[in-house]
Amino acid sequence: MLRATASAGIFLLCALTVPSRGFAGSGPDDISPDLTLILEDSFESGVFCAWSFATGATQICSTTIFEIQRQGRTGLVGLGPVVVTGFSSDRKHFWAADHQAAAPWEGMYFFRGAAAPLDGGVQIGSTVDVDGTVQEFATFTELVVNGVSVENSGPAPTALSGIGAATLSDGVLGEPYEGVLVQLSNLKISAFATGDEITLQDASNDTIVMDDKAYDYDSTSYILGDCFDLVRGVMHVDSSTGVRTILPRSADDLQPGVGCN
Repeated sequence: MLRATASAGIFLLCALTVPSRGFAGSGPDDISPDLTLILEDSFESGVFCAWSFATGATQICSTTIFEIQRQGRTGLVGLGPVVVTGFSSDRKHFWAADHQAAAPWEGMYFFRGAAAPLDGGVQIGSTVDVDGTVQEFATFTELVVNGVSVENSGPAPTALSGIGAATLSDGVLGEPYEGVLVQLSNLKISAFATGDEITLQDASNDTIVMDDKAYDYDSTSYILGDCFDLVRGVMHVDSSTGVRTILPRSADDLQPGVGCN
C-alpha cells in the first residue's frame, strides 16, 4: 500500500492494488489500470471509493459488501460476483451477499429506482456483477444500481442461524445483520401493526417485526398466537421508523408450528 498525506488531519490518499474494473490508462502519465486511489478525509467516517489521481475523475472501484458494510466504503463501486438472496415484492430491487452462506456484514440492499422488474434470468441463488453508488442513510446502507449482469445460477443461499430476535432487532447490535439472510425458530404472533407488519415473539419474550416488502403475504391470514417453527428472511430497516425488520421471501420462509413458546 502506498500512502501520501497532505496537511495533517485534512486528507489521506491511499493507493490500493485492485482488480481492474472500468479503468484504463490512456497515456504515459496515467497510472496503472490496476491501481486505484482511495480518498479518505477527516470529514467522513469511511473510505471514499474511488478517485483517480491521474485524471481527477471518479472511477469504479472493485470491492465487497463486507468492505462497504464493515469498513464504510462509499462512492462508485463494482461488486461481483455476489449472490442474490431476495427480491422486493415487485422484483425491482434485491438483496445480495458476498457468499452463498450468510455471514455478518455480508448482506446489502440493492436499489434500482424506476427500472423494470428483473426478468426470470435472475433468481435467488444467482451470482451477479453489479455496478453502482453506495448510499448511506441514517438507518441503513444501500447500493443505487447502475447495471446488473448475471454470471451463473446457483444453489439457494444458506441463512444465518443462532442469532436471537433481541440482537437482530436492536438498533446497534443488529447492524452486522442488516441485509443478511437469517432464520429464527419457535416464534408466535404477539401483535399486528399498520400495513402487514407483524410482531413475532420468541420463548424469551423478545420480539422482532416481520414485514411483507419481499413477500406480499396477507396479515389477515393470521391471528394472535399463531406459531411458526421457522421464520427465514432478509434483515432490513424501515426507512420511515428506523425499525429493523425481517422480510420473508416466500411462503417457504414461514413454516407453521403448533404450541410454540
